[in-house]
Amino acid sequence: MRVVKYLRLDELDWAKGIAWRTGDGDAWFTRGGLKLFSDGALGSQTSYMSSPYPGTCDHYGMEIASEDVLCEQITDALMSGLSLAIHAIGDQANHHVLSAFARTRSISREAERIYSRRLRHRIEHVQFVQPDDIARYAELGIVASMQPRHCISDLHLLEALRPDPQLAAYAWGEMAAAGVPVAFGSDGPVEPSNPWAAIYAAMTRADISGDPSTTFQPHRRISAYAAIEAHTAGAAYAAGREKQSGRIMPGMDADLIVVDTDPITGHAGSDGVTGRCESEEALFEHACAVRDLHVDLSIVAGEVAFAR
Repeated sequence: MRVVKYLRLDELDWAKGIAWRTGDGDAWFTRGGLKLFSDGALGSQTSYMSSPYPGTCDHYGMEIASEDVLCEQITDALMSGLSLAIHAIGDQANHHVLSAFARTRSISREAERIYSRRLRHRIEHVQFVQPDDIARYAELGIVASMQPRHCISDLHLLEALRPDPQLAAYAWGEMAAAGVPVAFGSDGPVEPSNPWAAIYAAMTRADISGDPSTTFQPHRRISAYAAIEAHTAGAAYAAGREKQSGRIMPGMDADLIVVDTDPITGHAGSDGVTGRCESEEALFEHACAVRDLHVDLSIVAGEVAFAR
């Protein structure tokens, strides 16, 4: 297993003491950056939103760190040679984190000059975003590190909480179309680590059972190809390893799998790349085939690590 290890805030002083720098390490263990939090979670109604939660007059969620505090924390990390990964679920939390990154942009560039390395920053989860902030993500070059399973795990919450329909919710495709670097992951162990279920979620935005009637905002579905690319090339880019990993190409790490079903085409009437299907039935047939596929062979660094 290849690891890019991020640190908690209470480990920052320790990291400074041992000169922990983002990007140092080897092919198996790479030193990552610092993980910060700006808000809570949707289920506990602590994600920080721009509109109050239904049934309340003034409850907007929890602002764990204000924009000013985030700027201080970001600056401290940058001057120590660390990149940032900041948890933000609510739209107002995302707005504040983007503003903090904008305010510290010159410091980030100076830190990159001092330490002679690229410090690639990301926001974790990005479940709700104000439409104008999508362009800010692209302009600042912030990676949107997103987890498709959240959309379908939150279906019951979305029905109860009724988020503002003007917000971009789980807007994977809109982010990518705007030029935002998008990286997919599992958020394990909060969510199951199975990537095929996550690809199913990105394709359908419906309950894992395969029930089309449960779909949330179907216009924001993406293709199998886009979901796989975000899990592979997108994740490698977020980790700063896009020159070593994320695609099957000469010169890249020989980390690859063989599966029993072609996830791009599945068994349905879809090309898998554009996401165009002959019918809703065909889309779900394809997505369920991806959800249920099995890995026959895993190769890591050119060596067989698993064979079914």
